[in-house]
Amino acid sequence: MSVLHSRPSPVSSFVTASGTTTPRRLTDRFAEEINVKDFGAIGDGVADDTAALQAAAAAAQSLGRQWLAPAGRYKVSAPIPVTTSGASLGGAPGGLTTIFAAGNFTAVFTLSGTALEATSISDIKIDTSGTTTQCINVALATNTVSGTRPLRFERLWLYGDLPGALFYSAGNLLSIKGCTFGPNSPNTVALHMDMWNLNNIVEGNDIMGAGPGVHISKSGSDVAPQGIDILGNKIVSFGAAYNIKIDCAAEEIVIAKNICDQALTTAVDLALAYQTTLEGNWFGLQGTANIAVTLHETTSQVEVSGNTFGPCGIGLAALATASSRVSSVGIHGNQFAGCAESALQLDSVLGATITGNKDTSSSANGSWVTLATYGPGKYTFDNSNWSTNGLAAFDPTSSYRFGNDTGIVGRNRGKAVVSSAATSVTINHGLFTTPSCVRVSPEGNTGAFFVSAIGGTSFTVTWSNSIACNIHWDAEV
Repeated sequence: MSVLHSRPSPVSSFVTASGTTTPRRLTDRFAEEINVKDFGAIGDGVADDTAALQAAAAAAQSLGRQWLAPAGRYKVSAPIPVTTSGASLGGAPGGLTTIFAAGNFTAVFTLSGTALEATSISDIKIDTSGTTTQCINVALATNTVSGTRPLRFERLWLYGDLPGALFYSAGNLLSIKGCTFGPNSPNTVALHMDMWNLNNIVEGNDIMGAGPGVHISKSGSDVAPQGIDILGNKIVSFGAAYNIKIDCAAEEIVIAKNICDQALTTAVDLALAYQTTLEGNWFGLQGTANIAVTLHETTSQVEVSGNTFGPCGIGLAALATASSRVSSVGIHGNQFAGCAESALQLDSVLGATITGNKDTSSSANGSWVTLATYGPGKYTFDNSNWSTNGLAAFDPTSSYRFGNDTGIVGRNRGKAVVSSAATSVTINHGLFTTPSCVRVSPEGNTGAFFVSAIGGTSFTVTWSNSIACNIHWDAEV
């Protein structure tokens, strides 16, 4: 007699995963994530895995599950589109998952959709070397409808040498954290935020290569970027023109606690930007024929505070043209430690407040230089400790208000004690140039008095009655 035995399907069995306590069905565990290997991906670096990765991504977005690419090297020849909110695409931790581009196309990952939000890509190494393909492309106006939950990009490794950007974004509410960028050509920008890009955060990334770090622009008619925080990144751009560049009417940009190093021309290049803050950064460049922070003539409402300026030619330069001049600049509490030419070069600035800075550079042209190429500027200096080197250029037509600076002193006061009877005394004023105003107040019955011989180092006070007296004085450039 035959006996038939009915056995349950193995995938319906309850199992306890290693290191856990609760048994679960295998079918339930398999359903929690979409593995690209289940769609035919090989991951050997030879087979074209495009179709498998695209199909897995589509299924993950449709079912609202996590997309997983296990350790391996996956070749793709077309984009992997992301168009659904809530998608989570990830690889094996530690950079063991690599997706590389074979040929030229838009990007390895493309994100689009005005309502796209709460989507993440993480733990993947993306390499587009030898192609014109971007690693990631966030399309115009992505995440502009909801705008409440960010698009997250974390622990990614992005490499390439294309004439463009490894990561291009024209979307909103991006969070880019803990990523490594390798722009391996002077024409390759690590991160380009172009139009929109409202309320992005770029934090704790490592950007190192031959190309620039971050570019913020507005190439079309859509809104300019706003509310971007660039925080705590290490940006080393070997031989590139800049580390960070803004060349549009972007506003409320915070650049703080970054290391910007090894660029050739400038570390931070600002044009048209306003309401921008540079705080607590370290700047250093290759050579000395360069500028650490460049404020182009169209820049306004900029605060530069608590930064350290390492090797460079000029620490901060404010430029001017016949039609535009920098305005409303605050320069506070900075340390200028390696400026070969000068800490500050200020040309025709319409309002700069400069307080609490320290220059230990012994700059060849003095700690600061003022020019009036396109008109006199307006400056307030107070409480800074400047180098004692003389100024190579000083514009006497500009308006100045000096406080309690040292090194380069623009305002000074004191008391000259004339201990025996006399009718005049010469007083050294200690200012860096001839004062425009000298005020004196004699103590004693001097009779009529006047000031004369005001020069680059001293002035003379003369009085009519020959007596010993005290002369209180105040001199200002």
